[in-house]
Amino acid sequence: MPSLLKSLIQQDDHYLQIVGNLWQLDITAYSKKDAAEIILHKIVTENNLIEKLAEAPFETLPVLSYLIAQNGFILSTIFFEQFGEIRVMGERRKMLEKPWESPISVTEWLWYHGVIQMNMLALPGQVEIHEYVYLPDEIRKILSRYFPFNERIVDENELIVRPASPNEVVLVQRGNDLILDLGCLLIASIRTGKPIQNLYSVFQKEKTDFVLRIFEEMSLVQNNEIIHLEEAQNFLQMNRIAALLQMMMSWKNSDQIDDLRETTDLFIDDLVKYSSREIRKSVLSLMQRITSNEWCSFDGFSASIRKANPNFLRPDGENSPWLIRNTIRNNFNEWASIEGEYLQYLLHYPLYWFGIVDIAFHEKSENESKQKISAFRITRIGRIFLDEMDKKSISEKILKIKNTEKDIPKISIDGKIILTNSTPRLLRYQISRFCEWTKLEITRSVFSITPFSLRQAKENGLSVNSFIGLLKRSIGSGVPQKLLIAIDQWDKVDTQATIFHALLVTVNNPNWINALLSSKDTAPWIEQRLNDNTIIIKSKGEKIIYRALIELGALADRHE
Repeated sequence: MPSLLKSLIQQDDHYLQIVGNLWQLDITAYSKKDAAEIILHKIVTENNLIEKLAEAPFETLPVLSYLIAQNGFILSTIFFEQFGEIRVMGERRKMLEKPWESPISVTEWLWYHGVIQMNMLALPGQVEIHEYVYLPDEIRKILSRYFPFNERIVDENELIVRPASPNEVVLVQRGNDLILDLGCLLIASIRTGKPIQNLYSVFQKEKTDFVLRIFEEMSLVQNNEIIHLEEAQNFLQMNRIAALLQMMMSWKNSDQIDDLRETTDLFIDDLVKYSSREIRKSVLSLMQRITSNEWCSFDGFSASIRKANPNFLRPDGENSPWLIRNTIRNNFNEWASIEGEYLQYLLHYPLYWFGIVDIAFHEKSENESKQKISAFRITRIGRIFLDEMDKKSISEKILKIKNTEKDIPKISIDGKIILTNSTPRLLRYQISRFCEWTKLEITRSVFSITPFSLRQAKENGLSVNSFIGLLKRSIGSGVPQKLLIAIDQWDKVDTQATIFHALLVTVNNPNWINALLSSKDTAPWIEQRLNDNTIIIKSKGEKIIYRALIELGALADRHE
């Protein structure tokens, strides 16, 4: 490849001024050749290049490693597709926007710092001239001396994805394993006969329905009933990583869960024949080949997938353009509008819900569900899943990981129980079956022990005595003793006391009460006579009682 000196001399004066300024050089008064020599000397002297690369706002080493693996040069079209383009601007616009001060890609940063060069070249043995991006000889020698890579250090199977630029990682949403806590409440809802729609406001409808379909794939749930209770309890007892992997594997191997049809902006004709499992597997297999733990540009990822397996979604190529199309975009059949939308859905929803990836956006949006992700990063659990996903079953090493769910429930004298996401899921499930669900939040739940909840539990075949034992075992001395006595007494004699809101009518003439009780118009609205002058009435009978008192000669005063 051409030397850096020769490459710089071939560029225009304005480019040299930009490179010089970024290297803190004043080359205004020098000829082009002298300016190029000054820049060259600055870059190759001591550790200047290495220190400059360390200051870069982008991950430069994967890009440079990729170039070296390609013997130092590659067609510019391929490079730009992988790592981003250099924006084309007229001189006036360039001076106005100064893209070198806020580069949008690692490509722009390397270009304006003179690390990579671009030119029309005819390679040895080739007649045609093509535009190449390349590492000048001096740059390549320095990199080879300081970094432990060589021309073939990059695994040929590695999927190189352009690192995300800073403006692609403005708003970050970190992946997590809260899908397990949703799953715990979902199993409890089905077991107690509560509508799963109650979970929508906390965990979103799409995510809740997604987990339900996974449980159906796992043969835990069928027709809204738990069909394998023992397996469901075993699932709730697993450590969080093993349980998460089990859900991931069920999703990965499912043909019934159709991610393609869940991609809302796509229309898929019924004539289309495809396997949702094979499509999913194609993308996950390519993600296995991403070795970087840094932020990856979504556009770069999409470009890398397109290069590696362009027809993963439509093996027949473009022969049936109307069978799958984007209903929103004008360019309805372009790769980015179909395959790109599918990749958006996969990263933004299933992979994010499982905690396999963190996701990022250009900026905050009021409608996050419609916002397109601009970058993603594979998480620790994501790396475990990608490493394990080709195995037939979860490894013993994963199954033996200690469970981190050790929080003890907090319980008060009034029967309120607070359970966090660190409370064992099986215990949460068991307690929830004896209680009213007072408040559900993403990271904790509040349940209440009431006569109604205990009565329902007994009707479902549960033993209140076993519930008392469960509270003693799991909470120990933290359970108020008087609460345990009250629960035990209720179990023996049912409701011992009732507290309710009531409307009281108090008069100073007992005969009026007698008249109200003897009247067929007012008697049905009277709940109870407390004493000679006081009765409890039904709220809906307030106006009837009021009129009757007027007829008796009493004008009633209302008090809230």
